[in-house]
Amino acid sequence: RIPLVFQQADYLQYETGLRVCRVCGENKKIKTLRKLNEGKYDVLVVTAGCLVSMLEREQLDLRLFCTIVVDECHHTTGGHNYMLVLKEVESEGLLTKL
Repeated sequence: RIPLVFQQADYLQYETGLRVCRVCGENKKIKTLRKLNEGKYDVLVVTAGCLVSMLEREQLDLRLFCTIVVDECHHTTGGHNYMLVLKEVESEGLLTKL
């Protein structure tokens, strides 16, 4: 279990009332991905590695999101998964403001 994913998701849901999807390696299930792609959630809290995996397998479309918040953004360097996500955002032409 990735405690930060669940902590952040619980806090966001409690404070905003939005529908929050929590995804990490242990709970990434086809049913969850289907609901996410159907727009049944307002917010996705996900580990960087899991997000990269979903994008590589084309299980998730970045165009579903209007905002991406990168926690621990000091990791957006070199070959870190955060950097891979940002390169994907840029290659899709979705990068408007960083």
